Amino acid sequence: MPIGEALAEIVIRPIFELIFYGVAYWIGYLVLSILSLGQLKLAPLMSIDQKKGKIDWSIWLHRPMQGRVLKAEVVCLSGLLFLAGTACVFYFVTRDTDQSEKSKLDDTSPPLKLKSPPLMNEGGPWVKREIGMIRKARRALS
Repeated sequence: MPIGEALAEIVIRPIFELIFYGVAYWIGYLVLSILSLGQLKLAPLMSIDQKKGKIDWSIWLHRPMQGRVLKAEVVCLSGLLFLAGTACVFYFVTRDTDQSEKSKLDDTSPPLKLKSPPLMNEGGPWVKREIGMIRKARRALS
């Protein structure tokens, strides 16, 4: 492994993950706090590393003497879903305005009338020319 890849894996990746998870967590924290009016208890960001031996599929983190709190992974996921939803809404809102401007331009242009090429059985001029060239080639070969 080249030294650049090792440096990126050891130094840059943890920094990127910390920023990525931090942004997702705080957006999710804000969204969930607003939606639940502050009634939902959320686990702190650093509780992501608190893993027990077996896989726990619950969205709640059970802590002694503190009750249950929503896991930090779920808060991060809600932040990412909010960002994805916001991006989709932004895309569709901006796309619709662009389409309406294009449709105004398209309505003023005259419709195109395309002529289809003659079919083989119609015997158009290009078919007769091709048949003549094929006959000449056969005569030359024989």
